Order: sequence, then structure tokens, then C-alpha cells
Amino acid sequence: MTPLPAALCLALARLVLGRLPDVEVGATALEFLEAGYGTPSLADLALGYQRGAPPSALCAALGEAGISLPSPSEASLWLARDVADRVVSGELTPYEGGRIVWKELSFCPRASPRLTAFKAYASEIEDSVDPGDKDHYERLLLLEFQELLDRAGGGQSG
Repeated sequence: MTPLPAALCLALARLVLGRLPDVEVGATALEFLEAGYGTPSLADLALGYQRGAPPSALCAALGEAGISLPSPSEASLWLARDVADRVVSGELTPYEGGRIVWKELSFCPRASPRLTAFKAYASEIEDSVDPGDKDHYERLLLLEFQELLDRAGGGQSG
């Protein structure tokens, strides 16, 4: 099959990192069905036959559909790239994005070590009292986000 759409990659990343709540399992299964990954297990999850099914049920159904899960390291990078897109587009400031990567992603078990710089720069902004220092670290965060996107070619899969 063709590469997964970005939204499905993000759902996989959230699933792998334990960030997909039980209440979203059915809706996520439906998204995969709508993308052409039809299996009886995905249909059961999407139709709510397994109400409140744990994310592990979705993992099994995706495996049945032939969909490989990313490693935790890769998953953390996919979610960080999503944050990077939001920073580069102006939706988030570099500090806001850096703080999300630091607080929500860098502490995930087996997260990519590539996320360490975001933690360092965002924490420096929090600790700094000099506006010049804060501007400096915001610029460094923006460069890190741009580099993260450049290294990925701008996409989630692969």
C-alpha cells in the first residue's frame, strides 16, 4: 500500500508512546478503515463492538492489517515533527513548541535522543531572566525545529 497519511502516522505514534486514550481507539480504527485498511478486527473496533477496548487491541488489529508500528524513537520524532510544523507555520512560538517536545515527548521511554536539544533550550528560556538570552534560545529552538523537518524531508513516514 501507499505510505500512510500524516494523520494516521501521528495516531500510530500516539499509540506506540501510550498517548492514545481508550476512548479514541474506535475512532482511530475507523480512520484506518476509511484509508483502506479493512480487517474484521478493525471493523469490530470501529463499530464499537469492543467498547472501551484498550490500545493493545488496536495494535493487534493493525498488525492483522499488515501495518507496522514505529519504534518509540521514531514515534517520538513523528510527533516532534508535527510540533515543528506548527512552530514553522507560526501556530506555536518556538518556546511553546520546545516546551511540548520537552515535557510531553522527551521523557517517553525510548524517545529519540534527538529531542534533547529541545529540552535544553526550552529549559534555558524558563530559567533565564535576560530577554536577550530568551531570544537567543528561541532562535536556537527554531533552528532545531527547521532541522528536524529538513532531516525528515517534511514528512512523517519513512
